[in-house]
Amino acid sequence: MLSPFILPLIPIIEEFLSGTIDALTFERRFLDSFLECGQELWPDAEYEILQELFWAVDAFVVDPDLRDSPEDLDEDQLRAEATRALQALRALDAEQEG
Repeated sequence: MLSPFILPLIPIIEEFLSGTIDALTFERRFLDSFLECGQELWPDAEYEILQELFWAVDAFVVDPDLRDSPEDLDEDQLRAEATRALQALRALDAEQEG
């Protein structure tokens, strides 16, 4: 079972991937929740997955004219990173339950 400390982040990722919220809303809600969830209490495996997604969200640049670095991500790239993170969390959860 995943740590209860990260559980508030899962629905935010799912809403973004389902199209319920747009990338800008995801960015704001994910960053706010990430910072409120007390990362010091997260197990290492969960922290690594979510830290990578944090950096992807941080690299997201909505305006194509402002993307001036190879590290800048567009919405499709952010969606791919969110998908990867959610799949990794689900795999980790299944591994811990199994």
